[in-house]
Amino acid sequence: MKHIELMREYMRLVEAGEKEPWKHFEIKPLGALEWIDFKAGHWFFNEFWEYRLKQKTININGFEVPEPEREPLKCDELYFLPSLASSFAWDFFTWNNTSFDNKLLKLGLIHKTKEAAIAHTKALLSFTKDS
Repeated sequence: MKHIELMREYMRLVEAGEKEPWKHFEIKPLGALEWIDFKAGHWFFNEFWEYRLKQKTININGFEVPEPEREPLKCDELYFLPSLASSFAWDFFTWNNTSFDNKLLKLGLIHKTKEAAIAHTKALLSFTKDS
């Protein structure tokens, strides 16, 4: 079955007593560009839709930012950081389990996507930008 792991996660949430398990998911029709919330009553999984768990976020000065990584990455895995000085608003490194990597992880600055690092940068800059 195409979505078996996500179906198992849905059932795990139900068995754990979650009253609205669909709120943890997003859906996208095949070929669509945008993900949308999984709605109440849309409890089935079918082959014409893509499904994923919603990404957890943190709030920085009113900005919802994808939650930074909390666990060490795999060796040689690329990661992205918010960058206040770069015109791109992000920087990248490769995880080698160094003290530098672990310091950035502990500070909550590591993201797996460039887009998440950019969102983090924008949120941090909101503290100092003129309105």
